[in-house]
Amino acid sequence: MKFIKKLHKHFSWPQRRAYLSKIQRENNFKVISPIHYIETRWLSLGLSLHRIILIWESLIKYMRDKPKFSGVKPATYNYFIELLEDKVFRLQIMCLTNIIDKISLMNTKFQSQSMEIQNLKNEMNKCILKIMDLYILPESPNSHLLFKRKRMAKCRISKKLFYQT
Repeated sequence: MKFIKKLHKHFSWPQRRAYLSKIQRENNFKVISPIHYIETRWLSLGLSLHRIILIWESLIKYMRDKPKFSGVKPATYNYFIELLEDKVFRLQIMCLTNIIDKISLMNTKFQSQSMEIQNLKNEMNKCILKIMDLYILPESPNSHLLFKRKRMAKCRISKKLFYQT
């Protein structure tokens, strides 16, 4: 979250967004800015993360250029470069984005006027299993064990929900 907040704070200045747009045009990247994340509107996190992933390469180029703006220290650019060039960090952001997507979809269903209470358990199971699917690869050597765990988890989830009602 610190990365996302700092990135959006950095691009809250129109001159910085304009410089990013210039870099995007010069390098034939898609010309779009980050979507501002607002903590009180937590569903905006998913949109913001998607946009960051979409403009990842242009963000790297921008940070490497280290444009001279008042109030921006070289350490700020180095902080972003280190994270943006880290492949593991990028995968973490992508995983977080996928999880937020699943939770947002579930939240939208819960807020829907058409959501029936009798479908609640089923919808929660679907959400949890979709999140589990993000991390279980069918072609992995021990995938049969993972799928067995997934079925067991589904059973436990169902039992918990049944006994809590």
